[in-house]
Amino acid sequence: MKLILLPTDLKPESDAVWQYVLPIAKAAQANIHCIHAVDDLFVQEERDHEGEEGVDKITVDLIYKMRADADKGMARLIEKIQETCAAHQIPVQVTGQVENGVAEDVILQTAAVMQPQLIAMGAHDHSKLDRLIFGSITQSVIRKAHAAVLAVPMQYTFKPIQEILYMSDLDQEDAFAAGKLINLFGDFPMHLHITHFNLDDQPKDAALYAIGDAVRTQYAQVPITFEVIDARILRDAYKQYIDMKKIDLIALTTRKHQGVSRFLHQSTAVDVLYHSKLPVLIFHKP
Repeated sequence: MKLILLPTDLKPESDAVWQYVLPIAKAAQANIHCIHAVDDLFVQEERDHEGEEGVDKITVDLIYKMRADADKGMARLIEKIQETCAAHQIPVQVTGQVENGVAEDVILQTAAVMQPQLIAMGAHDHSKLDRLIFGSITQSVIRKAHAAVLAVPMQYTFKPIQEILYMSDLDQEDAFAAGKLINLFGDFPMHLHITHFNLDDQPKDAALYAIGDAVRTQYAQVPITFEVIDARILRDAYKQYIDMKKIDLIALTTRKHQGVSRFLHQSTAVDVLYHSKLPVLIFHKP
């Protein structure tokens, strides 16, 4: 991994994201690039409603102030991260930029140009109504980005990543995802749990063990546990598993779709993203 893209709203509570990512960047010897979007769409809406006369100067002044404040905020953020790197002898290069535009578009365009291996974002706690009507920038980036996306709950405190849960779909992508996890977190004393939560009465052990044979052959040095958990209610099952195994990070893989159905298991991915108190790492299937 060479580059981690770090979208930020420049608010103090967002510091949890870069503080969580910094040890990962150190272990992976990856650089960090911060990106912030100045969204001025509401000004455009006002101009369309009121007409050009009398609002142009207000519009220009407001956009200028928003951009100037954002540039100063980005400079402070980079300085803060660099000071932390210097204090802890972390050889990570930190850069940043501010762009005008819709946050989702700015993030995706920057990712398309810079080709990061990981996009790390904050995950806000939303109400059910918020999720239904507005969704979230993080969820939108997860749906459309080609890089893996790490969603970190706001104000989450980093602790060494030891127990990782990978929620298996029982297909060939699981072996690739296991390799990606090991490459990302192999420098931590990690224990990988590749677990399938079985919601029907069909036996799944053979399918999981076939994946296990492929993974163990390549990564014999990493402790990996393979389990099939019979589950009536998925959320209850994985929450109990997380508590019992003291999981530090959840990972899963989703499939990209055109049109309305964008997740292979949309309800699962969204449910995990919005209800998890832990960081969630999402890979993409072709």
